[in-house]
Amino acid sequence: MVSVSAAREKGPSRRRRLRPHRDDHRGVLSIDQGGAFSFPTATIDPVQTGTWAAGPSLVLVKMTGSFVLGGLVSQIWPLADAGDAPETNLLTVQPAVNFNIGHGWAIAFSPVITANWDAPAGARWTVPVGLGLTRTAVFNRRPMNLGISYNYNIEHPAGTAGEQLRFTVTLLYPR
Repeated sequence: MVSVSAAREKGPSRRRRLRPHRDDHRGVLSIDQGGAFSFPTATIDPVQTGTWAAGPSLVLVKMTGSFVLGGLVSQIWPLADAGDAPETNLLTVQPAVNFNIGHGWAIAFSPVITANWDAPAGARWTVPVGLGLTRTAVFNRRPMNLGISYNYNIEHPAGTAGEQLRFTVTLLYPR
């Protein structure tokens, strides 16, 4: 969500460093839409859906000062299924708040909230709350964002995890 560029410093060291773009996008709310897809590729029964599914997605992003604020919302509905396997009818909401603390580091809040509309009434929602730490860096001339976050699920279906430890690697494609 943060636009970055790799720049060469002048002088004998010619080190590569990462710096945010300083353009007129700061403070502007960016909105985009697209699609979300789910394919029946699971290899173990507890996570298998047997459903081909698709639906709309919407993303919002605003950069203001040291903060990057945004969110992603997706809803997928079943298109075709294998008959007796559970269908995928899933809402995903991912709010995002990053506080950039300098030198490529940021404190991140980015839980993935889900609602399985086909689940029984008491087992529909998974609602995590937590924090993470991310670092934007360049490896082999490829900017990327590396992160780790911990979330406690304040609401979740019985028999599912009450906590999440998430590691992320996001490849960045700056303009």
